[in-house]
Amino acid sequence: MKAFSDAFVQRLNALDSPGVFFKAAQLTVAGSTHHFADVTDPVMIDGQVYTCMPMSWQGVSQRSDMALMAVQVTVPNLTGEVSAFVEGNELLGGAVTLMLCHLDLLGVANARETLRLQVLAVSWRQWTDVSFTCGLDLSLAEQIPGEVITRVNAPGTPDLMRRASIL
Repeated sequence: MKAFSDAFVQRLNALDSPGVFFKAAQLTVAGSTHHFADVTDPVMIDGQVYTCMPMSWQGVSQRSDMALMAVQVTVPNLTGEVSAFVEGNELLGGAVTLMLCHLDLLGVANARETLRLQVLAVSWRQWTDVSFTCGLDLSLAEQIPGEVITRVNAPGTPDLMRRASIL
């Protein structure tokens, strides 16, 4: 489990002088992916432009009791733009990727750590902020290994054993 928060990002920036660490998020809704970064100017990561959006993360931490975490992502809603987006889209179950990124002195940004979640709940106060409660995606897609036994890479493997390799 990743362990990064607002305080952790501030500590990283205090220790690392060549460049800056920042938070970024991807939100996939109805087949469309939206990109946001907690920076003052738009930034490009892996060919995608990330929109400037201040955000606060709470609850991203390692725990020894194996409890499932609930991450709170809070963004400002001063103009009402975020609450209008929330009201106009079905966000529950949407895929969220939180990223801890680094922007070097040459202006190249890359993701250092990522955490894949899904939206569990949304709450907002009309002109102050919107909070997204996110949790781990426990669907089967998260459990299927990247390399399963196939007829091509394991000729002679019995058919029932190949099928069991994806469970």
